[in-house]
Amino acid sequence: MNTASPLLQPLTVGPLTLKNRVMFPPMTTGYEERDGAIGPRSLHFYERLAKGGVGYIVLGDVAPVATLSPTPRLNDDRLIPSFRALAETLHRYDCKLGVQIFHPEYDVPEVARLMGLSRDLSDQAKALEEAGDSAAAAEKRAAGEAAGNQARARLNHDMKHFATEVTPAALGEIREAMARCARRAQQAGVDAIEVHGDRLLGSLCSPLLNRRTDSYGGSFEHRGRYALEVVAAIRATVPGMMIEYKLPLILRNQDGSFRGKGGLPVEEAVQFARLLEKAGVDMIQAAQANHTSNKGDTVPPMGSAPFNWTLPAAAQIKAAVSIPVATVGRVPDIASGEEILQAGKADVIGYGRSLLCDPDIANKAASGEPLRRCIYCNTGCMHAITSRKYVSCVLNAENGDEEAIFIRPGQGEKDIAVLGAGLSGLEAARVAALRGYRVSVWDTAAEVGGQILQAAANPARTELLRCLDYYRELLPRLGVALHLGETCPTAALAQADAVIAAVGPGGAELIQQQTSAPVYPVGDCVAGKRTGFANAIRTAYHTANQL
Repeated sequence: MNTASPLLQPLTVGPLTLKNRVMFPPMTTGYEERDGAIGPRSLHFYERLAKGGVGYIVLGDVAPVATLSPTPRLNDDRLIPSFRALAETLHRYDCKLGVQIFHPEYDVPEVARLMGLSRDLSDQAKALEEAGDSAAAAEKRAAGEAAGNQARARLNHDMKHFATEVTPAALGEIREAMARCARRAQQAGVDAIEVHGDRLLGSLCSPLLNRRTDSYGGSFEHRGRYALEVVAAIRATVPGMMIEYKLPLILRNQDGSFRGKGGLPVEEAVQFARLLEKAGVDMIQAAQANHTSNKGDTVPPMGSAPFNWTLPAAAQIKAAVSIPVATVGRVPDIASGEEILQAGKADVIGYGRSLLCDPDIANKAASGEPLRRCIYCNTGCMHAITSRKYVSCVLNAENGDEEAIFIRPGQGEKDIAVLGAGLSGLEAARVAALRGYRVSVWDTAAEVGGQILQAAANPARTELLRCLDYYRELLPRLGVALHLGETCPTAALAQADAVIAAVGPGGAELIQQQTSAPVYPVGDCVAGKRTGFANAIRTAYHTANQL
């Protein structure tokens, strides 16, 4: 047990003591109920992270108004009990809960009115169609589509210009709404408030987006004025709570182009960090600005940015302030987080996508067990944003359904033969072994990986190999017998209680001809054609979990 890991050391942040330095940073999950409440899916997702040892969870994008964004909301007292249930659940694991209060960079009431009108007209069209009045239905449907188009046009316009066009009176109303949201969070037993310095606040701070000529525009001092007013309002409303600030950074690509626009260049961010500390902020999270149409700017996919890519800016901010600083952005593993802390470049490590992939980072920092490493494919993890679906991870079949999906104890003693050491075969072997079965894996190739090895031959996709490291380390520990460069002998097939076929399209039928044991196809064997990571992992996981 490695309790000396820097990741596992406690940290005092304002009035709070975090049990360790592992943070789940705010992410859009899509797990919330339609009214923004914390329902069972959200609760079990975050509870699983707490069980994995995370010391600090920040609930992302908590709206203080009735936004249509797929986010949690805390704009009404009726929502407090659901947030209280989450806080109480996490506290059982000594995990602290923060809520990230944000306001989107658009006119929420007007966009909401137009979208609501669009839905109402669509419902009226359906009723008229069912009543047999096709002409009236068509008229209502056309009006609904027009309202929806107006909403989207307004949304697109506002996301570019709202910071410049919003009135001081409206800004005052938004500021007070954010303060009320903080009070509700406090009433719910939440431990910390993170001010989302991006979106509206970041747009106002930005020298690239803010074109105002009043006291909220122009100079650095004027552009940062509103964000500091929000901090002051929240501090006055909840004086005893820990306040964190997400400080959005405008960084540059190698070609000199900007990464994001709704934030501050590093030089100004360092100055602003000092102002935030003076204003009473207890911790700063240094992160890439995410006001951009290119989500890859904020969440860079494999091969598009170095590991720990925002750390140089975070280190500059930490050198300028005396309060703790959190870093996020492609921190790839436990060792990297430990090195950052040891070097004094940050105080807290935000593992976002990495915790979706393996929620046990903190526990494994203590135990030394192999870590399932994120490959930064940006597939399931981006679905909540790009497709308005639930966030997930292609390598973690349990993600998002933690209450119902978990590895179950095996049923007696069984010998399981897995044919194929590609991704689906390796995952099936892992699950079967964890259930307590005796597992052997056979593959004529000299190394594990299958199609992954071919895909990773592309220099831009070498990070795919990270998913194989996990199985290489774990399976021998679980007692799985790896027979590489070998054909599974007939005797082994005859001895097996079950055979898992992970050998590609058409392979299951051929194997079934060689054994009386039941043969279970996984991955490509199921579809009869090449499929993606998610299918490979999920069919393998569920098949092995039901043997």
